[in-house]
Amino acid sequence: MVLPPVEEIAALFELAIMGDLRGIAKRAAQLEQMNQDWIPFASHLRQLAKGFKEKQILEFIKQ
Repeated sequence: MVLPPVEEIAALFELAIMGDLRGIAKRAAQLEQMNQDWIPFASHLRQLAKGFKEKQILEFIKQ
């Protein structure tokens, strides 16, 4: 799985800490459009956000 740059990960982490699941889903959709290599990462993130899996999102981003 190809990860986006550190800046994007940091922004996602901030959204996750705030519990902004809608913001995470929106950011993930933007990542998918920015680079096709990030689609698996962003898609997984969006699925977690849709399922309201805040703790799992934090763990996924920390990895």
